[in-house]
Amino acid sequence: MPGGRPSVYDPTFCDLVIGLGRDGKSIAEMARAMDISKQTLYVWTKEKPEFSDAIQRAVDLSEAWWIEKGQDRLDADKFQTGLWYANMKNRFGWRDKTESTVDATVQVSEIVRKIVDPGNPDS
Repeated sequence: MPGGRPSVYDPTFCDLVIGLGRDGKSIAEMARAMDISKQTLYVWTKEKPEFSDAIQRAVDLSEAWWIEKGQDRLDADKFQTGLWYANMKNRFGWRDKTESTVDATVQVSEIVRKIVDPGNPDS
């Protein structure tokens, strides 16, 4: 007989989290609305495919809500772009684009000379 408390999972939670996502709510707020821990939410996400799909949709909807809020307020005098952007990075995994270029020029003749005549200090 398995130990622990019985699950309070209810299939109607799928609609609940999708609705909360539409309002821009976070995973923590979704867990609070169901009166569960985030850990329980993650367990249900692994165990219940329909709930996993609902959570993914809810997170996507929440991100879209926050994007829209940013677009709506971009020209506002008191819009705090740094705070909005930090929220997007922390909640939705946004990151600054980084580009790297490597300029590596290899002089093949120099490498061959060092291999052929390793004792030559000029090689």
